[in-house]
Amino acid sequence: EKAQGNLYEFLKQGWRAVEPEREYVDSWHIACMAEHLQAVYEGQIRNLIISVAPGSAKSLCTGVFFPCWVWTKNPSYRWLIASHSDLVVTRDAHRMLRLIKSDWYRQRWGHLFHIWSSSMTDMRNSRTGFRLGATIGGEGTGARVNCTICDDALKILERASRAQKEYVHKNDNSGLKY
Repeated sequence: EKAQGNLYEFLKQGWRAVEPEREYVDSWHIACMAEHLQAVYEGQIRNLIISVAPGSAKSLCTGVFFPCWVWTKNPSYRWLIASHSDLVVTRDAHRMLRLIKSDWYRQRWGHLFHIWSSSMTDMRNSRTGFRLGATIGGEGTGARVNCTICDDALKILERASRAQKEYVHKNDNSGLKY
């Protein structure tokens, strides 16, 4: 019950389902990310940029736990999750699927929907919700999503390139960026 009402609690309870070999280490920045992401879903924040150090669980919070948590409330919610790399998109799709198929998730919310089809770029559930994965500048136009998440839009070596930043800005109409 606590987990369905609070993204931070959902993340703490569900951690082992996604990362069984890594101990969850609680920190204020995870609570802060969860609070702000929940505010995005609740309509209190329209655009959000999260900037934290690599290895701070940003991708897990935003691209895995957040969409899974929203589907406990609204399984018809539609996501576009983009990155500069197919590897990031695929990694987080695997993690999301692992969480949804976990005993922990199924015992609590398995009655709400089931995964109807799943590839690493297109995951759909039985309640018309979906998760499309794409690279920056790739497919996604016309998908009619509720939320776009952009994880690591720039490669580390391109972060100082003005031209690359302008390209990403031009090709990304996200409501949620990090």
